[in-house]
Amino acid sequence: MVILAGLVLGCTGRQESAPEPEETENIKQVALFEDHQRNRLVAFEFAPQTSVEEIRAHAESLRHTEDRLMGAYFFEQGARSISHEVLRRGFTIMRALDLLYDNPDIDPWRYAFMRPFVGEVKFVDCLETPQDALCRRD
Repeated sequence: MVILAGLVLGCTGRQESAPEPEETENIKQVALFEDHQRNRLVAFEFAPQTSVEEIRAHAESLRHTEDRLMGAYFFEQGARSISHEVLRRGFTIMRALDLLYDNPDIDPWRYAFMRPFVGEVKFVDCLETPQDALCRRD
């Protein structure tokens, strides 16, 4: 029975424990979604003294799987960001994205970073270019 449970968990790709947070002194992870295909969405909160260069470097260094979606959303400290419990309820990558973009209980994020399934990696300052598709409008 234990062996069967181990095989099922191994085949579904589900993990018993959450991966370690990917954070720095100025950038704290607040939420993580990862599906069984290793698509990931991560939400962070950053301190006021954090430079855009530091945030971009952090985003580019995040763990990802080739040919899988990886999105990172950076909220200013004090903003209403998405909680781990809410984002985790996504079940699918598209549902998790909907929770981010359509949730009236969270504030728009300041920076967005996306490694799409295919195409170019993109980093956006949503204060400078709020019309970008990676940014959330009020």
